[in-house]
Amino acid sequence: HDGSAHDGSAHDGSAHDDSVHDDTAHDAIVDIPIIITPLEETVECYPRKECFANFTITDTDGHNVNTRRVKVCKLMDGIRKKCGKAQYDGAVYSRRVGSCRRRRGFTQGEWVGTVKYKGHVVVSERSVNVTVTETAK
Repeated sequence: HDGSAHDGSAHDGSAHDDSVHDDTAHDAIVDIPIIITPLEETVECYPRKECFANFTITDTDGHNVNTRRVKVCKLMDGIRKKCGKAQYDGAVYSRRVGSCRRRRGFTQGEWVGTVKYKGHVVVSERSVNVTVTETAK
């Protein structure tokens, strides 16, 4: 016995947020059935062209994801910033992260998908790496 209170069950760590506590069951680990996956892991943007970060979201319990709770955020020093609502087209959640005219610094970087679920913010494990290329395609 190693002295830990772990029950041996697997937990992938993809959706547990220690910053939110449920006072009625303070020792329970919340099982969140949301999986957020980037459609592409690298997106190359070009001058004067719109650029998007796209994610698919699956609820493994079979429930519909509330689209008003889905956002796409830029990771800056490991912190989610510049979050904005994602648009849903029936299969993919997307957010325009720039048109690369004057906002190269805003566009370029790591972007993650998030969903607010029962008081927890679920964040995609993998991000979309957005780069800006100076030459037009």
